[in-house]
Amino acid sequence: MFDNPLLTDLKSQGVIPDVRIGLPMMKMPYPDGTFREGVNLEDIPVGVLRVLEENTYRDPFLLASGKAIPKMIRHICPDVLEPENLTEIDVEAILIAARLASFGPTMKFKHTCQNPQPVGENLCKHENELVIDLQEFILRYAPFERLPEFQLTLPRLNQSVQLKPIRYGSAVRIMLKTMEATRRADALQDKPLEGALQDEAFVKDYVGMVEHALTTDIESIRDSILYVASREDKRVFNPEFIEQWLRSIPADQIVLIRERAQELSRVLREIGQTKYACGACGHENLVQVQLDPQKLFMPAEESSQPRTHSAELPSIGRKGKSHSKISRR
Repeated sequence: MFDNPLLTDLKSQGVIPDVRIGLPMMKMPYPDGTFREGVNLEDIPVGVLRVLEENTYRDPFLLASGKAIPKMIRHICPDVLEPENLTEIDVEAILIAARLASFGPTMKFKHTCQNPQPVGENLCKHENELVIDLQEFILRYAPFERLPEFQLTLPRLNQSVQLKPIRYGSAVRIMLKTMEATRRADALQDKPLEGALQDEAFVKDYVGMVEHALTTDIESIRDSILYVASREDKRVFNPEFIEQWLRSIPADQIVLIRERAQELSRVLREIGQTKYACGACGHENLVQVQLDPQKLFMPAEESSQPRTHSAELPSIGRKGKSHSKISRR
């Protein structure tokens, strides 16, 4: 990649450095073709943000369509050929590494206090200026030594389900389908109820909307399942078989699987959350900016203020975890 002597010179000076990371979910099976052949998932280089990537994450169409982040990752992390196959926590780790390589360890941004209780006569809404030490923050994303233990036994079926973090491409697809379902529902609500049942076109659209919502829900659950094990512990990984199975089992079993999948998402989401106390009212706020590239890649400014507050890292039973330093100004 650095046969060009000009780039070799910059690389030797550390002008275009890279940060090397291990993917958090590296022990989870990825689809074939996700990475370059022979890549070491424990040592993946992530490069700096260049002009092309800056234009990518600022493009409103690419952001809205979910294409901006995969396009960016293909450039800053060439070992990843299909970013859509990564889990969301893998994507977060790569974006944080790119921010660290591009602008250094200090990440400075503003966050408005979200205290829902009035302070005096008005809500607080104080604008806090925060500084995060990314060299420590990124340690939260160390590779899992084992996959999170999210196995669910369904007594009525005498079968078990092994859940997994949803892949980024699946999350984007489901988000877009959910937005479409909301648009269709809003359009139908504009029609007066009187006479609607006699309107064949309306009834057809309504049935289509319900089926669309159900299909999106089933796909979301399917994409959260690594495998389903039978009574004989025969493990089925095939997504088509799993979807057929989901459409055949009782509704209350679907609810159990959905609730556990949501719990897994919550646990993983907490890894990237940072707590701080508002400088005006003391309310404890949660901040999560990893998947917002417009915030994540704001140029750093060195803070002249002392660091006064340490973020709390949720306990999820992993080694290599560390508190991330965050200061409030």
